Amino acid sequence: MTMNTKLNAIFTLSVLMSFFSGLIASNVPINQDVLAQGLNTHNTGPLNVNVQVSNTGNAELIGSIHVISDITGVSKNANGIIFPSGQTVIKTFDFNQTEIPNGADFNVEIVYGDDFSKIAHGVNNQTDMPVFFNIKIP
Repeated sequence: MTMNTKLNAIFTLSVLMSFFSGLIASNVPINQDVLAQGLNTHNTGPLNVNVQVSNTGNAELIGSIHVISDITGVSKNANGIIFPSGQTVIKTFDFNQTEIPNGADFNVEIVYGDDFSKIAHGVNNQTDMPVFFNIKIP
């Protein structure tokens, strides 16, 4: 398989995953270590994204959290975060309707260690309820 064919397959798979994730409620986990919660339905106020990262490993890790809008490309980041072993770090990100419009998909990416990452997907369904992501790393 050539590199071009592999890249096309990866791109196709990612598009299909994005499509199907839009059909499934945003509280369905991508895997056992990544869980998004929230029942937003109608408000036009800000979107509050709460990210909890639990380091279940034996070593302290340094990394970052990125929340990225699929439609607008707007991202908010927290860099240089220390994820202590056996502890949870919580960060909150606020977005307005122009940054992540109602109904728009967004991603939460945790980058840690030597370029390891986990990604969770969410949808801005807008109510007064924040969206919570609980992500486990080592």
